[in-house]
Amino acid sequence: MSIETGRSVPVMPPRDRPASGRFFEGPWSVDSVSDADLAQAREYARHARSMSARRRRQRAFVLALLGCVVAAATVIAAPTAVRLLADHPSLRPVVLARRAAIAWITRWVSSSAFISCDPLMCSDLHAHGIPGGRLVRIGVDAPDPVGSDVVVATQAIRSLFRSRLASVYAPVVLASFGTGNAKIDVRVVPATGSADRYLRALRRDQLARKAAGEALLHNANLTESPAAAKQLAAGQVDSRILITLPELAARIGSLRILAFGGAAPGASPAMPLLSIALAIGGPAGRGAVTAARSGVQRRALAKIIALLNTQIQPLRPARCRKLTSPSGRAYLRIDYAAPTDVMVFNGSA
Repeated sequence: MSIETGRSVPVMPPRDRPASGRFFEGPWSVDSVSDADLAQAREYARHARSMSARRRRQRAFVLALLGCVVAAATVIAAPTAVRLLADHPSLRPVVLARRAAIAWITRWVSSSAFISCDPLMCSDLHAHGIPGGRLVRIGVDAPDPVGSDVVVATQAIRSLFRSRLASVYAPVVLASFGTGNAKIDVRVVPATGSADRYLRALRRDQLARKAAGEALLHNANLTESPAAAKQLAAGQVDSRILITLPELAARIGSLRILAFGGAAPGASPAMPLLSIALAIGGPAGRGAVTAARSGVQRRALAKIIALLNTQIQPLRPARCRKLTSPSGRAYLRIDYAAPTDVMVFNGSA
């Protein structure tokens, strides 16, 4: 092909043209490039790849270092942050009520009782030593507390069940902590069926406790402090204590009831006292306790502990500790677990 200028330009046939997007190297030959130029080009390419890889390694190292710094700062600052949140005026009532409820549950609720709770409270109870097998997470493991022995009624539980919590599932309060939205109630879930049926059994149990307490006031082997005598006459003492005391008095002889205790804050009026302080003999005399008398008391108290350990449920106490009063008198502190068994005197509801 020719152009008017008279200069001829070679044109490639279509089959020899480069594919679209590829670089056309021109009419020169690759052989015209020297070996030194090729070596230099390869060295530059290796250098470029080396610089790129080095930058990636440096970037990864910096990111890893920043991650370590953030993790360390979190570990160091987290306890301080938790303390600051706990001390915040708006959260402090919630924290205090939760701590008090957990302390009471771990001390007084039976070690065989199943406890219904919201997931957060269940996690806290598990962290304080209550086995996970005894915890029933409402909304996760069960839709309601039926089948449990107690339910920990936090604001989340109250919002879920509303009035049905007391009227259907858990009619009485074992203990209560906090106020308002921070309030936490530990409630009894009846094993006898409906809430009404449980309340009827509880009223019968209270009447039976009053009759048994008045009978103990006439037991020649028992003496009581004035406060303890009033509590017995009013039917305020747990039925398990009332059944156990006559047997102990018959086996041991003269016993002195120093005090009843175990009353929980905010408990329903019919909830009984779960604890007794029990000593050997009548009222404490003036002056120091002699060594011989002290030895007799210790042996008698050891016998009481042995007798209590032979009891089967529901009459077996949760704890029995030997203590000494400021005057030097040895005595036992006997605690029974919650919730109380309202069927001990009733037999059936």
